[in-house]
Amino acid sequence: MNEQQLRRIFKEAFTEQNKRLERRFIEQDEQLGARFAEQESRLDNRAIKREQHLEERLSQQITDESLKIITHLTNDFDSRLKAEIQPLKEGIDAIYNILDCIVGRIKTDSEEQAAIAIDQDRHKIWITQLASHSNVKLVPEP
Repeated sequence: MNEQQLRRIFKEAFTEQNKRLERRFIEQDEQLGARFAEQESRLDNRAIKREQHLEERLSQQITDESLKIITHLTNDFDSRLKAEIQPLKEGIDAIYNILDCIVGRIKTDSEEQAAIAIDQDRHKIWITQLASHSNVKLVPEP
């Protein structure tokens, strides 16, 4: 096996690894997208149910006193809904931060692997040159 063949093999291996990582990121992105959509759907359904409930109560009692109560309930509903949505937003932000860290690690790992491959190529050249100058025949290990 000559140097060009070895380089080609390394290049193919790195290309395949990058493709696998790309597929994993796409799959994870799709899974997260589905989970976020599911959470949004749940929140929308809860908001619709609560809104329907308030509308039913409004249709049953239309007096000045009920308007005061409804105003209070609307404000309470808004504050509770905001309180329920805030932890979800924080969770989503945390997931994005984790994904950013993973992407950074993978990028760093890919860069390090490329540097290692270059060093290995350089070392192979040096070893071949040393063997040639010292009249040593290199034999692969069994």
